[in-house]
Amino acid sequence: MDYLPPAKAIPNAFLASAKSWWAVGEKQATISEARLLRRLPFYSPSNTPSPSQPVVATSTRVELDAPKHYINTVSITPTAPTSGAVSPTPTVLLHGYGAGLAFYFRNLSALATWAGKKGASVYAIDWLGMGLSARVPFSIRARRDDISGRVHEAESFFVDTSSMLFDTQIGELTDEGAGAPVSNGDHKSIESPSKKRVEEIRDHQRDNQRQQSRARRLFMYLWEEGWSPFQVVRATTLWGPMLVGKYSARRFAGLSEEETRDMHDYILNITLAKASSEYCISHLLQPGAHAHMPLVDRIGELKIPITFIYGDNDWMDPEGGVQSVEKLRQAGNGQGKMYLVGNAGHHVYLDNHVATNELIIKELEREYEKVAAARS
Repeated sequence: MDYLPPAKAIPNAFLASAKSWWAVGEKQATISEARLLRRLPFYSPSNTPSPSQPVVATSTRVELDAPKHYINTVSITPTAPTSGAVSPTPTVLLHGYGAGLAFYFRNLSALATWAGKKGASVYAIDWLGMGLSARVPFSIRARRDDISGRVHEAESFFVDTSSMLFDTQIGELTDEGAGAPVSNGDHKSIESPSKKRVEEIRDHQRDNQRQQSRARRLFMYLWEEGWSPFQVVRATTLWGPMLVGKYSARRFAGLSEEETRDMHDYILNITLAKASSEYCISHLLQPGAHAHMPLVDRIGELKIPITFIYGDNDWMDPEGGVQSVEKLRQAGNGQGKMYLVGNAGHHVYLDNHVATNELIIKELEREYEKVAAARS
């Protein structure tokens, strides 16, 4: 795939939307991802490293043990052996709900520069059932009233498959290396509201239940029945690209015009792809994106360094990050941190990638130095 046609303009009329809808498919999804990744000077579709680059990035499908199960992966590896005394553990980027690894196209260069200096590897992956990974069947066996069982099954779907990937492709990850998996607050912060806050919201919702509109009651019903937000987009068929376009043009207005078009085409193709693990949403969250089992109530069990990063215009409440760090401290883990990035919303890694990249590299460097000191 040497030549990539430029992404078409975001549709704002029905005919253009219909043409865009017909073009959606696995081939177009691959092209849309490649457009974003080829912005990286070290990305090599042919798996041939450039002699002028300290790292090379390649895209692969990592086959798992189950038939037709594979994980779409971008691997960034050094082109020359490191002379350092410390061999860093790989850094892993895991995207948020319904997104994909190409959302990080503004962050991979900074990570690659750091990795090239340290002789480290960086992996960005699409969760199974999302992005360009295999769209496999997703189901939960637990009863509807078994909240704990539903949450456990949904979380295990992702944890188990990622563990298989790490064993197959990356090797066993431990928390003693410099590159422990990076958290940018995307999929973790969505569960951050405290239990008290969630109960307050529930009480408020019950008080206003009689005043809910018919549309709101329909939304609540569909959520409880397992519908996902992306099913609604798919249900609009030929109008879908125009609907997604309104979101893309508004949400990514801070990107260049070309970047916005490329992001729109990427989002459109992964959104309209076959439904799969997106169905986890109603098992993990209540209507309104309030967690069934908030992370803040469970985070004390974790013993590894954890960093939360929020945008100052984030729809998630940063107070959840503050409380989570405090819960870690009370449990004896003083390695929790929370940062607030200016001029950024929920997609902090896109809205203010410079500040976000600096924070990520700072945390990776801190762990690297800690391990180097322990081994000296």
